[in-house]
Amino acid sequence: MTRRTLIGGILGILILGMAAPDLWAADIPGAVRQAFASGRAAALDAYLPDGGRINLAIPALGINPGTYSKAQASALLRKVFSQYKTVSFSLETNPGALRGSWVVSDPATGRQKTLTVYVSIEQRDGRAMITSIRGG
Repeated sequence: MTRRTLIGGILGILILGMAAPDLWAADIPGAVRQAFASGRAAALDAYLPDGGRINLAIPALGINPGTYSKAQASALLRKVFSQYKTVSFSLETNPGALRGSWVVSDPATGRQKTLTVYVSIEQRDGRAMITSIRGG
């Protein structure tokens, strides 16, 4: 391998790395942890697509499966977070997706529910965005 080939290869890798922003650079996992642990849906707003749609389904807590706008998804999550109190939330990160264990308490009944929450992440317009939140 010549020096020129080596330098060209290194430059190519650097350029590709800059062209494809890291999905985690936007700190989506931190925002998901904050939102589900504290019950503040607003923590996710910056990572929901402005002009796009988000797939959302948490039927055990009253969010029927559907494709929603950012405003609709945010309102539904705010409603769930106000109705149920988080007992605990833990998160595992995988490339392009997150999986969380979410334990909530229903203040009206005192009962707890344990859900597995899946969050899908994609690049849209050069930004990492949450495209799906599912729980069950």
